[in-house]
Amino acid sequence: MFPETVVASAAHPQSLVGLRSASPMQSERIPPLMNDQDQCNRVREPSALNALPANAARVGVARVALDMRKMTVPARYRALCASAAAALFMMLSACIAQQAGNTALIQAAWDGDSSKVQALLQAGADVNASNREGLTALMASTLGGRGTGDAGIAKALIARGADVNTANIYGRTALMEVARNGNLEFVNLLLAHGANVNAKPTGGVTALMQAALNGHSAIVRALLEHGADPNASDEQGHTALIWAAGKGHVEIVRMLLAHHANVDAKDSRGETALVWAMKAKKTDVVRLLREAGARE
Repeated sequence: MFPETVVASAAHPQSLVGLRSASPMQSERIPPLMNDQDQCNRVREPSALNALPANAARVGVARVALDMRKMTVPARYRALCASAAAALFMMLSACIAQQAGNTALIQAAWDGDSSKVQALLQAGADVNASNREGLTALMASTLGGRGTGDAGIAKALIARGADVNTANIYGRTALMEVARNGNLEFVNLLLAHGANVNAKPTGGVTALMQAALNGHSAIVRALLEHGADPNASDEQGHTALIWAAGKGHVEIVRMLLAHHANVDAKDSRGETALVWAMKAKKTDVVRLLREAGARE
């Protein structure tokens, strides 16, 4: 049995953002697309509901100006409801953005808008400014592109002096995020500019543990080659080897053992990587660990 609930709480208890996880920054879950304070205020007013279709067309979410004459009555109703819901979603997103305190540069990096990022940098935007939860533009760029990070934007930010080791209020850094996301290009960029491979956030899950847990073998290799500690443990005693063994990532287990990971390290419940692999019925990992001298 692999404790998925443990993974959600221990692997990133206070993640940089709450994307596809049970962790995170409540104020950063929805990437805001508008920055109009009036929209935030109006969303509380009943009269605002009447203007939703127009608002939807204005922000480009849904074009209510479709030729509804060609639609059946039910289809018209569904189209109007969809556009109204989309507009309401975007107005709520705007409110969330303002509450989080995102700068224009942070928002552009979050959205993966490289041209806007370049324009803001040329205009003198503070590259290391952060929002209320410590999120900088570089950290936000770990979410650009398709949600796995935009290394091009990160490169532009670093060229202007972005600090690769800045952490948010939960201690999470950009390296931890892309190690979890699986963006090797981004990881290599951060490592080349001196990212701390052994930094620990709240909960203690390092970049190496993130990569090992999620099966990103190339990133595990890169981190180990840059001095990542294979025997570091989180607050519950889990090491990268335990995480990888429990998930059945044979190649990663082999790499960690080659870098002298302690095969008999125990978590706070007294369970080793071998025990985790046995419970999860990862027979290939069990065999590999036993060959390395692991004991139950």
